[in-house]
Amino acid sequence: MGDVCDFRNYVNAVIDENSFDKIMSYINKAGSSENAQIIAGGKGDKSTGYFIEPTIIVTENPHFSQWRKKYSDP
Repeated sequence: MGDVCDFRNYVNAVIDENSFDKIMSYINKAGSSENAQIIAGGKGDKSTGYFIEPTIIVTENPHFSQWRKKYSDP
């Protein structure tokens, strides 16, 4: 993770704090749910930029709320 100008970085920062907070809220809801488990990543840091680790969430519930969000949902 790092600066987009360094092509060795595969992951760069989220565009802004609002986006960071929204994505982290989805990750945190999944992490506290009985229907899902975070098996990799799940951490974020906005001390310098807005970085979120690549995250893998596993669920056996095809109707898990995080998978059913519409892009227009707050």
